[in-house]
Amino acid sequence: VIAIVAVTVEQLVFNFGPVFSVKAPGLVSFLYHVLPGYHLANLGSWISTGTGIEATLPRVGTIALSWQVSAAAAVAWIVGLAALTFVTFRRQDLN
Repeated sequence: VIAIVAVTVEQLVFNFGPVFSVKAPGLVSFLYHVLPGYHLANLGSWISTGTGIEATLPRVGTIALSWQVSAAAAVAWIVGLAALTFVTFRRQDLN
């Protein structure tokens, strides 16, 4: 349930970022740079078309990151979530 809520909120930020950026431009810019939705879409665009995604947000400007930045963010998310899983299920009495 937590994963479903997290993915839903992340997709709302990614899809409705231009609308939200009018009220909270700093927060939306931060979320675009931190959450994996933009980075995964950007990597997919770099792989399929050879160009990245340019997200134009009112009061923020254009967010266009290189594939290296998006790849580093995706790797950081994967390593972080794997570490969190390892720490959470490290206890032997859970199996």
